[in-house]
Amino acid sequence: MYTRRVAIHHAHWARTGIRCYAVNTNDAQWFPQLRAEMLTRHVRVSREYLDSSTEHKLIDTLRSHLPAEWCPRFHADAPRMPMGHHLIYFNPSLSGDQLLPDGTDALHDPGAPWVRRMWAGGSMRIRPELYHHKTDGFIMDTFGVCAERIQDVQLRGTGDSAKVFVTIERRFARHDLLSVRYREAARDIADSRARTSHDALAYFRSQQNNDDEWGDALFKEVRNLVFLKKRTADELDAAKTGNMPPIKYLPAPSNPDFSHELTPTRSMLFRFSALTWNDHLIHLDPEYARTVEGHRNMLVHGPLCLTLMLKAITPYIDTHSKGKQCFESIEYRNLAPLYCDEKMRICGMVTKTSATGNQYDVWIEGPTGGVAVSGKVHTVIKPPSPRERRPRLSRATRRSEADKKASRPQRTNPAIQTASDRSSRVML
Repeated sequence: MYTRRVAIHHAHWARTGIRCYAVNTNDAQWFPQLRAEMLTRHVRVSREYLDSSTEHKLIDTLRSHLPAEWCPRFHADAPRMPMGHHLIYFNPSLSGDQLLPDGTDALHDPGAPWVRRMWAGGSMRIRPELYHHKTDGFIMDTFGVCAERIQDVQLRGTGDSAKVFVTIERRFARHDLLSVRYREAARDIADSRARTSHDALAYFRSQQNNDDEWGDALFKEVRNLVFLKKRTADELDAAKTGNMPPIKYLPAPSNPDFSHELTPTRSMLFRFSALTWNDHLIHLDPEYARTVEGHRNMLVHGPLCLTLMLKAITPYIDTHSKGKQCFESIEYRNLAPLYCDEKMRICGMVTKTSATGNQYDVWIEGPTGGVAVSGKVHTVIKPPSPRERRPRLSRATRRSEADKKASRPQRTNPAIQTASDRSSRVML
């Protein structure tokens, strides 16, 4: 087994290059120029081997914090990638000198004065009939492809409270199946040798650029990042002295159908950072998190919160629907920070049922019991197995096939005929 990371068309951007926009001027005056530049950044396409050994490392990271039945081991009879596990693949593996001072990459960064990045939420949606296919679905130990682009950029607020929200769309496909589709679409190319792996990746990129709803994607993910200005001197002094105002959590729903309490540790955060190639110092350095970002401790990753919610809700969907429904989509928001070494509770409940699919609420509560992360999950009827998905023939075709079968000469097994003859002779 091996892992290959190939990043194509990285947009190298430095915060210092945009500082001129933000000096002694109103944010709204120059923001349209920044937005236009960010929306034209290249679509990043990466091809990566979905190595099952990396999958085992994620399970090892989570198993000591979650029930064992939420973290089954990968095996050949169930090769499909579990929901949310794509987050440990397709992450930019830049060299250290290409990272920003806080350890983040600059691919989606708007530049100064927005020097703090947070994960605001996002969504994920799959095509169940394709994703869950046993052989052609998104399965382990195959090459996958991810196309990523900046979909929208918005400025909200004014002055020191101004924030830049960056929406990122990511699409995922199987590389082998994508290559087949590309060759079918490019049959007019005279020299088939020109149809290389990179051509297939460019083909996938063009589907996203042309705003095809799905193209050849098996599932899509949207990430909402928020960039904030640096903390004020008063805010940093309060963080250093421990006099920070209490975090405001939303009231939590009562009587969840299930819940599980855990305490994220420094080891858990470090391992998840390593698996996702995330050098952001707010997850690794408590001193930086407190003195520069103004937090009381290291923050739990936004993608880790999504992973935990999906690990909790996926088996519950199967149990609640008696195996008849499966995950289709989730929309979630990170409402308040969650910190290392502080208790958190994952909860969920069904909120709507129907014959075609249910709706579930899933959320994570902070140490005081309020909601820090909220999500809504939708399900659909579980697609039939590949054996059951044979194309339905028309009535005329079925009649023609029956006529052909009836007109064929009947074949008799010689061994059976001989036995019959012998029986006849004995009776005579």
